Amino acid sequence: MTGKPCIRDTRIPVDLILRKLAAGEPRERLLADYARLESADLDAALAYAAAVIAGERMMAAE
Repeated sequence: MTGKPCIRDTRIPVDLILRKLAAGEPRERLLADYARLESADLDAALAYAAAVIAGERMMAAE
């Protein structure tokens, strides 16, 4: 994905999920539309965004 952060074990870019959430897409719809996503993935995307804005460094989960 050309260096873009992605949701774990997927090729779904974090920014795609964040944009959909910001546009008011319900979490339940995202989870239905992207079968590999879990609720914790949405939480992780939001935590990542908050950390980036705060200037914190994030480590990839293993």
